[in-house]
Amino acid sequence: MAKRAEAANRAKDEFLAVLSHELRTPLAPILLWGRGLLSGSVGMKDLDRAMKAIVQSAESQSRLIEDLLDLARLNSGGLLLAPVSCCVEDVVRAAVEVIRPLAQAKGIRLDVALGEVGIAVVDPGRSQQVLWNLLSNAVKFTPASGMVSLRLGKRDAHLEVEVSDTGRGIAPEFLPQLFERFRQQDTGHNREHKGLGIGLALSRHVVELHGGALSVHSDGLGCGSNELAVVAGRQ
Repeated sequence: MAKRAEAANRAKDEFLAVLSHELRTPLAPILLWGRGLLSGSVGMKDLDRAMKAIVQSAESQSRLIEDLLDLARLNSGGLLLAPVSCCVEDVVRAAVEVIRPLAQAKGIRLDVALGEVGIAVVDPGRSQQVLWNLLSNAVKFTPASGMVSLRLGKRDAHLEVEVSDTGRGIAPEFLPQLFERFRQQDTGHNREHKGLGIGLALSRHVVELHGGALSVHSDGLGCGSNELAVVAGRQ
């Protein structure tokens, strides 16, 4: 018990260190370009670049804050669903289109296959959040010229979404910790990939609120990964 508590405290300390770094990172371009605009040192030819950098950095920080708010809601039991009848294919398409520019920027092929699922009772916003997390993780850990795949279908009365990639894969010893809060495969300020490491924990909770399950499989480092979300969306 003492060892588990010590490990949890260490993970929280690492998370706070990562959090402070992640929150500061998008502030740098905002302050740089903002001060340049105020002082008049940014010329007309750089105006569009400055505005894009400010907006992109602000959106990045906004996503970080939303994840933190969701984590607080999760801890207090206040992370709830607002299920409605909606077209599942439209929900998936909307999530894919958000991720597509990230994949294209890295030269990653995004392969999407949508089965005819039709109407189901799910929370569309939270469902998109799960898909964003799964897809953005896959794109993040997949090298240029790699591939990320998404499959949507039905199994019995359940919706089934599978995301796979040709990325770095997951070490066997880390697989059991993947969906734990404050856990990341690589930590520290000099880690290769950024992020707070809470997206998958939030995603699993959202899938479970839908009456489903979220699982992951990887044959190890260098072998890519496969994440499967099975959701009991009523039709």
